[in-house]
Amino acid sequence: MILLAVLLVSELAFVWTLRELCNNAEKEARRLGNARQVISKATQLMLLVYDTGDAVGKFTTTHGTDATQRYQTSKDEIPGIMKWLNKNLKGRPNEMKLLKRIQDNMSICLPVIVKIHKESENLPQAEAMQAWREGRKTIVQHADRLIGDLNKLIDSARQIDNEAPEIERKQREEFRRALYFGLITNAALCILLGAFFIVRVTRRLNIIVDNTGRLKNGLPLNAPVGGSDEPAEVDSVFHDTAVKVRAEEDLLKDSERRLRMIIERAPIGLLLINKVGTIELFNGSIEQSFGYEPHELLNKNLSKLLGSAKSQGSTRLMAGLAERAIGHIVELNAVRKSGEEFPIDFALAEVEFGQQNRKLAIILDATERIAVRNLRQSFVTMVSTELGNPLANVKAFLNRLSGGEYGETSEKINKESIRASDNIERLILLLNDLFDLEKLEAGRIDIEARWCSLQPIIDKSVSAVSVFAQQHKVEIEVEAADCALFADSNRIVQVLINFLSNAIKYSPPDSSVTIAIDTPQESFVVIKVIDRGRGIPPSHISAVFERFQQVEANDAKKKGGTGLGLAICKAIIEEHGGTIGVDSEEGKGSSFWFKLPIPKVSK
Repeated sequence: MILLAVLLVSELAFVWTLRELCNNAEKEARRLGNARQVISKATQLMLLVYDTGDAVGKFTTTHGTDATQRYQTSKDEIPGIMKWLNKNLKGRPNEMKLLKRIQDNMSICLPVIVKIHKESENLPQAEAMQAWREGRKTIVQHADRLIGDLNKLIDSARQIDNEAPEIERKQREEFRRALYFGLITNAALCILLGAFFIVRVTRRLNIIVDNTGRLKNGLPLNAPVGGSDEPAEVDSVFHDTAVKVRAEEDLLKDSERRLRMIIERAPIGLLLINKVGTIELFNGSIEQSFGYEPHELLNKNLSKLLGSAKSQGSTRLMAGLAERAIGHIVELNAVRKSGEEFPIDFALAEVEFGQQNRKLAIILDATERIAVRNLRQSFVTMVSTELGNPLANVKAFLNRLSGGEYGETSEKINKESIRASDNIERLILLLNDLFDLEKLEAGRIDIEARWCSLQPIIDKSVSAVSVFAQQHKVEIEVEAADCALFADSNRIVQVLINFLSNAIKYSPPDSSVTIAIDTPQESFVVIKVIDRGRGIPPSHISAVFERFQQVEANDAKKKGGTGLGLAICKAIIEEHGGTIGVDSEEGKGSSFWFKLPIPKVSK
């Protein structure tokens, strides 16, 4: 701070000195200019006085207009010059004394000249010349004094002009000395100040650099350098950043520990593999499921764990798995260290580590799940087989009983028979839906896709529900469908019948249900079944295609159905590679639709 104060004071002194020198030079320049103007004006005044008198003398001789004009011009300019001299010689006593005498002598000479000129205008030439000779005696005496004083005034001004070069030389010398002194002083102070700041800043920067190493090595940081300049701000930001970085490092380490613990204790097997299938990382579940020690799996190929893949090359194996298992769960056969084969659920996910791509394999022992699935399938098959036929027989008996084939019965017996028959029908439908759904989930349902026309499918579906529509007083409207599909026509008919049955059940009497066909692109077709019923609340739309889901809890009793129809429709359409959905506004009806792809192959 002291150096800064000294530098500031020296700079101010240097600037003040230069300013004073410049002011002195400017004053001298003005004095010199004024002196030269005085010389010019005094010389001009001398000539004008002489010219005035000479013009009057010639006028008395010639009475010419030229002489009069010269006289008048010279006389008129004299007051202006005198006024200028009075103004610019103020503050200069000697020059003002000379100017006073000049003015006094001129006040004597000029009136005489004016008088002679005025009288000569009305006198003969001889008398005019005589008047001039008499007046000239008075004029000459004072004119000589006037000319002498003017010469003294000119000499005084010329002295200033003569002294100017020496004064200018001294001023330049003073200016040069002041400039050199100021430059040398400033340079010295700047060097000292620069050295001071370099040492101070370097020391503080070294502390900051040392802090970077300490942060890197996990050591405590140096104390803040202090101050309010840029290094201090950098150091303050560095300390704040270090605190945040270390806090984030602690969080990251804690997160890594938790993640490592979760991965290690996860009940599913996790493998990190490269593009050729080499195992780079695995968790404890893999060791337990397969019975290998860690060193027996690390850097080994994934084919070591997959029994059916041992005969495939690693590149071919990874290509096949990537095509099937990325984003999907597939069933594979795995082999333990003991040689025992067992089923697994296998999935792949792509992960990136910097510039390296890896795949995360997720493996779950599916032995129990498949056993449960097989047991469930066996149970559903048994129930469908063992209960389906007896229920059908009971239903047929009840129909014959209510139809009077066993003789006339009371109205109450007929009514109860019909009710029992309806309940059995619901049980049979439920068994059939469960059987279809189980076959779809097991992947055993047959989808026999072939090229077929859409119009016959629609006609067959409408014909199947026509009686049902008449009973509910609902009209079915069909748009023309000039389109070909590559699909299982019977399964598409099953989906359309389900859509139409639901639309008819939930439509008010004397309304209509529409089948609309839309082909926005040549690659797929959209088929819609549109009703004007009560619609579906927004909270139920996402669940209508789930199992055993109906819009209202008592719909099963009022409208019939098992709640499995739409789930089966969803499975059929997805098995065809399509999508299914519903658009609905409560109170204004619903539009159930499915979209099927049209492969670009020859029919």
